[in-house]
Amino acid sequence: MKLRSLPAASALLLAVAALAPVPLRADQPAAPQTPAPAPAAAPAASRFDQRVDALAAQLGLTDVQKGQVKQLLIQRREAMHKAMMKSGARFRAQVRAVLTPEQRVKLGEILAAKKKAAEGVAPAAAHPAP
Repeated sequence: MKLRSLPAASALLLAVAALAPVPLRADQPAAPQTPAPAPAAAPAASRFDQRVDALAAQLGLTDVQKGQVKQLLIQRREAMHKAMMKSGARFRAQVRAVLTPEQRVKLGEILAAKKKAAEGVAPAAAHPAP
């Protein structure tokens, strides 16, 4: 599923971002490793389908184009997730560098307690603190 040119792919992604009313959540992992999030949130696939359906209605996309756009949305979400994780890790390292050894120990205790409290909770609610 390749688009004919990079500018066409870029333009399509911009159109998706500009026209789609449902925002992506960058905090969702690409492949869930724990139980699914609470039922109140719509599944990622459903949000992608909603975005693709909105574009299809507005632009008259073919079924092939709809599949291509959905794949691009999935790839974008995965890339954003990786970037957020990398940024978060860098931030946590920077915060730790500012702390004294005693503060680092205390932070470790806080994070351990937070992790224990978050067991069994959806990944979105269990993000590590700095």
